[in-house]
Amino acid sequence: MTNSKEDILRTFIWLQTSDFIDNKTGKNTFNSDDFKRILEICNVYGTDSDDYEWDEDEKSLLKEGKLIFKYSSTDMDTFIDTISCFNNSVSFIGYPAYDKCGNYIHFSSRLGILSGSEKKEAAWKFLKTILTDEYQKEKHGDFCPTREDSFEEMINDMDKAYVDQYRELAKSTEKVANPDEKVIEIIEEEATKYFAGDRDIDATLKVIDDRVGTYMSEKTD
Repeated sequence: MTNSKEDILRTFIWLQTSDFIDNKTGKNTFNSDDFKRILEICNVYGTDSDDYEWDEDEKSLLKEGKLIFKYSSTDMDTFIDTISCFNNSVSFIGYPAYDKCGNYIHFSSRLGILSGSEKKEAAWKFLKTILTDEYQKEKHGDFCPTREDSFEEMINDMDKAYVDQYRELAKSTEKVANPDEKVIEIIEEEATKYFAGDRDIDATLKVIDDRVGTYMSEKTD
């Protein structure tokens, strides 16, 4: 990851595309002041080159205010490491967001049952095993449990100084990350023309809005 305009944009939108798309209706709001501000920030603070190499430790850059943001999944170890880095003075506000709720739940994998499946009962029997207390307690070293009792058992293994803050972070996070690589590809392709000065920002927003709209319409048909 560099501090190029394109990389900053990808960091912004990787989780936030779902904030601009209504998956039920297929409508999007990329032609908006909110998304316009994102492109402007990338254009002002990003570089034209992508060959920049950090010459300092990432933690030092964060402490000195030289890093715009750092994406990471906050498991227990990362959580404790981050707090320790800043001498326990940390606020987890997540991504820059206009509703000021910038933390996201990110699922490493998702499971479901096809509506047309002829084996719904067997599929549901399998899915239920993943939701059992036994399974979640066994696997909680690899992910954050979805069962509350398994989650509480997991955080009981933490240093007591961190338990309440980690619990609050988990319970206050409501947004679900739903990155769509095709949407991201469209945004990056069109934004590059704006960054290069080949198209103004308003025209760029309209093209992104139209292209994503067409894609979502085809996807939901």
